[in-house]
Amino acid sequence: MTTQNTLLAHIVPMYGKTELVAIEALKYILEQSEAARTALESMLYAGGVGVGSLMRFQTEALGDESERVDLVCYDASGDELGPAFARRMLQLPQLIDDATDRARSAGWVSTERLSRTPWATGYGRYMQLAGVYSRFDVNFYYWANLGDTPLWLNPYNLNGLDEDEVLRRLRMLEDKGAILGDDWYIPISIPTGVEYDAVLEAVVDQLERIGRLIDPSGPTYQD
Repeated sequence: MTTQNTLLAHIVPMYGKTELVAIEALKYILEQSEAARTALESMLYAGGVGVGSLMRFQTEALGDESERVDLVCYDASGDELGPAFARRMLQLPQLIDDATDRARSAGWVSTERLSRTPWATGYGRYMQLAGVYSRFDVNFYYWANLGDTPLWLNPYNLNGLDEDEVLRRLRMLEDKGAILGDDWYIPISIPTGVEYDAVLEAVVDQLERIGRLIDPSGPTYQD
């Protein structure tokens, strides 16, 4: 290794800004070391954030509301993994809960004696949607492998309803989702570039549309 390529040679000229030395050193190590990048990717995955190969790093980037971010990482797709991304991820369990509560108030969902559950790949709620036992969840595995949304609905128990008829109705959905083994996973899309209330409304509308396909005479749980 030449003198010009050492970590010390990289950061010495920056000693006039001592508060940046540690961040610049980390950026330099990540840029130079595949092992360091792999370790960071593994740490993110263990924390529930599936990412591609980290390719680019930027220090002192401007984030949302013009706050200054120490270090931003981008994967091969160019997606940002900075604090703004983290804040969006933290909103997803709340979105699951709020959408479940809103659909329950509208009479399409019952959560009686059913749980909310965190798991390794995300977080979700068990419910009856129009009479069908379903799991509505944030699932990073399905997001990475099945479609471009973190929210998924898995109708896992038809609860005595006519299977052929329910499946026929659900096939009317524009995006029918994916089948893994005996399970059907229906994607719930999230609009981008809008406020949280608009996202919540769009998610609830999709749950209600699925509920109405299952039970055209609904809402199922009217007082």
